[in-house]
Amino acid sequence: ATGLPKDLRLIRTLGLGTTLVIEALWERLGIGPMFRHICNTGNYRVPYERALLAMVANRLCEPESKLGVWDRWLEKVYLPSCDSLKLEHMYEAMDLLYEHAEEVEKQIFNQTANLFNLHVDLIFYDTTTASFSIDEEDEGDSEDAFRKFGYAKEGGWGPQVVVALAVTREGFPVRSWVFPGNTTDVNTVAKVRSDLRGWKLGRAIFVADSGMNSEQNRLELSRACGKYLLATRMASVNEIKGEVLSRRGRYAVIKENLHAKEVIVGDGERRRRYILCYNPKEAERQKKHRERIVAFLKKELESHRSRKATAQWAIDLLASQRYKRYLTMTKSNHIRIDRKSIREAKRYDGKWVLETNDDTIRVEDAACGYKSLMIIERCFRSLKRTQIKMTPMFH
Repeated sequence: ATGLPKDLRLIRTLGLGTTLVIEALWERLGIGPMFRHICNTGNYRVPYERALLAMVANRLCEPESKLGVWDRWLEKVYLPSCDSLKLEHMYEAMDLLYEHAEEVEKQIFNQTANLFNLHVDLIFYDTTTASFSIDEEDEGDSEDAFRKFGYAKEGGWGPQVVVALAVTREGFPVRSWVFPGNTTDVNTVAKVRSDLRGWKLGRAIFVADSGMNSEQNRLELSRACGKYLLATRMASVNEIKGEVLSRRGRYAVIKENLHAKEVIVGDGERRRRYILCYNPKEAERQKKHRERIVAFLKKELESHRSRKATAQWAIDLLASQRYKRYLTMTKSNHIRIDRKSIREAKRYDGKWVLETNDDTIRVEDAACGYKSLMIIERCFRSLKRTQIKMTPMFH
């Protein structure tokens, strides 16, 4: 470099800026002091707090395994307080974190809420799957048998765990959970309810997708968070098909691509409040998509003299997720286009239905609040693919 002595030789360079910022945030969010307090209370002589900092910093910079952090990454960055760490300290620190996970998450959330002056009115909740590159699942049904065979959200079948996340509308995490890999979304809410009870969340509305919507879950949520805003499965709920979708009334135009109207069904204790949302652009897209599929099916059927459902081409169509919903079989076992299914599908174009037990939330706030659920999808993308890269796991 210009201006340096000619006999100057660079022996080693270390990354400083990013780790310096991470360590500053670690302290400002109260994570470092909290873990040091846990270690002091337990009379631990090993600097487990430094081991956790090293692993967190690595995940944010250049995700590696614990062995990779200790053996390769630490020598590339300036973290002198981590020089005395050994590999076993990394694993022991994870045990310590797991043991105090509930206390840690609660304290970090409260510290974050105070630091950023968060007003927690909506809690977004969803689940995803995290797969393992192993052949067998954990044996038995004990509390430690988490890796179970299941269908991953991205497709495929294998050993996995289910990861649940609750965040604020700003994307700040409230709490996370890990469930066995064969757990369905609808069976996670009872645990969430019990864990969030006692948290000082103020007036919180629980927002979740249709996978969480069941009569038992609505009861659980009303006990825990008080209020909820849930998507519904339009095609499988008779009340929604028969009354909500067919109810007349004007939509309120909230945005160009978001219209909504309120539909009340029942009286007294059986009264249910639905919000029917409509996206004209999405409706047009779904219409054109369906027309292309039907046109393909019509052309395909016309190209075969025999339309027996036992023919291989017919079996392939009937087994296809893309085409089977618009096909049916006659009594004589022939395949044909199902016009009734096409008419039924038109009713759902660009629409989704929300259910809430909060009479004070405005229609436009409920519709916009649910659309904000996409923020949790961004959180999952960061966790799994773009930044944190927690999957696949090779343990």
